[in-house]
Amino acid sequence: MSERFWAKVAHAGPDDCWFWCGSRSSNKYGNFTVEGKTKQAHVVAYELTYGPVPEGKEVCHSCDVELCCNPAHLWAGTHKQNMQDMMAKNRRKNQPRGEQNKAAVLNAWAVRLIRYFYGLGFKSEFLGLVFGVSGSTVRRIMAGETWQHVA
Repeated sequence: MSERFWAKVAHAGPDDCWFWCGSRSSNKYGNFTVEGKTKQAHVVAYELTYGPVPEGKEVCHSCDVELCCNPAHLWAGTHKQNMQDMMAKNRRKNQPRGEQNKAAVLNAWAVRLIRYFYGLGFKSEFLGLVFGVSGSTVRRIMAGETWQHVA
């Protein structure tokens, strides 16, 4: 398994990123199947080098490159530590919320109307057509996944 894994990694210098060349998931991380279970490639690289990921920890990148599998760039930390590292490196891209986001199709008034008409029994696909968005966008609004800041 180790040889099969490392054959899919483009090795470079000890301080350089070693890029995963195998399959990738939609979230930009590499994928590798171990005993029928898909794992993120950087996690497998960590485990092959350092052993199992400690309980309550996740594998983090010091280089911030999702496809990097260089064990020297990987460390185990809590999710909180990973988020603090992200903030310290100014990697978080704070997207404006709601209509402040230039890509927004809806505004707060439209979201309120969607909620109102959905509550009356209108289907998400119909409301999506009326408001120029997809039915899944309407469902995400109703589930509280988006536009939470609009009362």
